[in-house]
Amino acid sequence: MKNLLKLVVAASFLLSSLSAFALDSKQAQRVAFEAMLAELKTHYGMIKFKEEHFGITYDQVEQKYLRLIDTATTLEEDAGLQPKVARDILAPEEFRQMMIGFAAEFKDGHTNILRQTKNAWTLGIRTAAIDGHLYVVGFNKTFFNPNSTYPP
Repeated sequence: MKNLLKLVVAASFLLSSLSAFALDSKQAQRVAFEAMLAELKTHYGMIKFKEEHFGITYDQVEQKYLRLIDTATTLEEDAGLQPKVARDILAPEEFRQMMIGFAAEFKDGHTNILRQTKNAWTLGIRTAAIDGHLYVVGFNKTFFNPNSTYPP
């Protein structure tokens, strides 16, 4: 549970950084992707289970996403759902959307990436780890940011 909380915090930080980080070169996109992958390698405790049950490995995922970045190909294009568009680099929004797909590769509802948008909002909840479980123990209105997940 402790590692899961670290992963969520780290991923949130990285995604916030992605909004401000210039994703205007393949190198910048590779660095951003590698940073997210490094966080998973450091904090994600389910990879052995994912490999045994789904055949998912860090190396396979890394190779796939570095190829997509290098060829400036979206996930939809790679899957044949959309025709390939000729481009030198993925647009920052295309890259951010691809990172959501990256998180989905792990088939884990606790591992996800949300794009930072003006339509996002955060609830100010307080939590506590009690006997190995995470409990919501309060709500703090000062942390409520109506401009940060989905409109009401």
